[in-house]
Amino acid sequence: MNEIKLRRKKPKIDKGDLIFYCVFMAWPVLQFLVYYIGVNINSILMSFQFNQIIDDKIVTDYFSLKQYAKVFEWFGNADFKNYLSVSISAFLITTFISLPLGLLFAFYIYKKLPFWSGFRVVLFLPSILSGVVVARIFSDYLSACAPIIFGKDSVMGSLLDPVNQKFFPVLMFYNVWIGFGTSVLMYSNKMSAIPEEIIESAHLDGAMGFKEFWYIVLPLTYSTISVFMITGVASVFVNQFGAYDMFTGGADNSVKSIGYWFFVQVASKFKTVQKSAELPYYSAVGVVLTLITIPVALSIRWALEHFGPSEE
Repeated sequence: MNEIKLRRKKPKIDKGDLIFYCVFMAWPVLQFLVYYIGVNINSILMSFQFNQIIDDKIVTDYFSLKQYAKVFEWFGNADFKNYLSVSISAFLITTFISLPLGLLFAFYIYKKLPFWSGFRVVLFLPSILSGVVVARIFSDYLSACAPIIFGKDSVMGSLLDPVNQKFFPVLMFYNVWIGFGTSVLMYSNKMSAIPEEIIESAHLDGAMGFKEFWYIVLPLTYSTISVFMITGVASVFVNQFGAYDMFTGGADNSVKSIGYWFFVQVASKFKTVQKSAELPYYSAVGVVLTLITIPVALSIRWALEHFGPSEE
């Protein structure tokens, strides 16, 4: 008996649709090639340059490792240790405070408990407005209200007054609050995708309230939690934690992270030829910090995948 093979005809692609798709995708693809791949390749190549100023002109020595030697010298500097301490402290504080609170707020919205809609607006509002605008409102509000509420000479009044530029705890509070919009939105969307049959079955087994959250919702939301953890670790050296929005270039050392220092230094190097000559050094800093971050982020990813709860 001969076997009859049925061949499915491939759907014909309309040329007009194909042209529209190519034109539509050309701009984002071009942006990705130029502003991501091109910029990063150029940064890596620039890190091997050594510039000198001769007769007000930049003379470049290619394939030099002098910039990397300067980077490792900077790692022993007291300023770097301070920036590193601020970056790691800010990451740990914002992560281990905003993560559980964000999950609880998302669960509150997911269960549509009283005032859940208004509660969602309050959490999402900082994400809708410009970060600079929100930081300025936050800073001005504290400047006006903290001395009145706590007294000008009190410890809290001095701590919360942004004029002092030494209010790391308040800056962390700002970061936790400003980060709720994105995290709560992602968590609540993931929770909304949980099949109703699973929730109903859990209710029949007596999993209500916190048990439902701990044994059902949390494991099924774990993949989203892992994404936030990994991206947070990957960006720990470039995160300014709102310090630039608050103080622009005049922040105190107590709130200067590596990301803040990096941004301020690079942004100031385009004003003169002498300053532009220093850009290869900061490219080398970025390359070294990236090489440090990659294995740490991959290790965190491996640990989260192997020791975290399964969705199955």
